[in-house]
Amino acid sequence: MTFRLAAAAILAPILALAATALSSPVSAAENDACTLLTPAEVGVALGTTAGAGEPIMPTDHKVCTWKAADGRSWVTLMLQTPAAFDSGKSLASISKTVVITPEKGLGDDAYYLAMGDQVGLVVKKGGLAFKVAVYQHGPLAPKQTAERTLAGKIVPKL
Repeated sequence: MTFRLAAAAILAPILALAATALSSPVSAAENDACTLLTPAEVGVALGTTAGAGEPIMPTDHKVCTWKAADGRSWVTLMLQTPAAFDSGKSLASISKTVVITPEKGLGDDAYYLAMGDQVGLVVKKGGLAFKVAVYQHGPLAPKQTAERTLAGKIVPKL
């Protein structure tokens, strides 16, 4: 009986800690991009209403897309590793069509990655990274503003 009580006393805090870690926002953030933004947050950034986030693949929720009600734009959030963040940062050195612009004040490090008229904001915080991109035709500046707004909503959840 004493062995069972001792085992229970040792295992209870470990199991409680594991349960907390599994249900924590960071755990959700690592596995489900759709939990990191609401349709309302996306709608404000796009200037129109947006639908619910939908994973690109039913079995992989590391990439999520929110479509604008007007059908002219959408937001994609892709969860990445810090290694992918670092790889993206080096793209400008191997491709003349890629422009990397550092962005301050988000996470541990951040940059815009632009190609032609499309841009995405890539952010690293701790052991996680993500890319948020607004897809629509037009100049980069409004897309960058919307991406910055959305990234500001995501970073505190990591």
